[in-house]
Amino acid sequence: MLTLKDVRHIFEEQRGIALESISFSTVTTNPNAALPKSLFIPMSFDHEKNVKDLGLALNNGSVGTLWKKNDPVPGYLPTHFPVFFVESYGDALTKVVNYYIETYSMKGNETVHTKFLLPITCIHSEFYSKEIEDTLYNLSTIMKKEIPNLLIEEKGGEEQC
Repeated sequence: MLTLKDVRHIFEEQRGIALESISFSTVTTNPNAALPKSLFIPMSFDHEKNVKDLGLALNNGSVGTLWKKNDPVPGYLPTHFPVFFVESYGDALTKVVNYYIETYSMKGNETVHTKFLLPITCIHSEFYSKEIEDTLYNLSTIMKKEIPNLLIEEKGGEEQC
């Protein structure tokens, strides 16, 4: 399972609680999914959308987030809430996925594993850049190949396109 310690290893700049025993049951880019103990990664190029999405993710059980270094952190976040500062959401998500794949076999098959929810629907397209859409698609493809049972597929919104 991906832990706070793992994420701290990947991203050194952090604020909030530093308990190494905290683990993430899911890594997600979907703020609307009710996922307790998730690590939420906003992906929009629109800061205000990311602020809104983080609030939704927090209400849906997120216990940590990645956040762009130069963007102000929303004032509604509890001071203990782990925030990891990154240069780029796409690059950061890629680092998390690659780190997890690299360490997956070392953790063994008998442990509980972190799931990944990386949805791409046309509903997201108005908020994502082409680069982010490509990143999500590529990471989903890698996860399907390397560790298929850890990728959560989510469909929906297509009928609104």
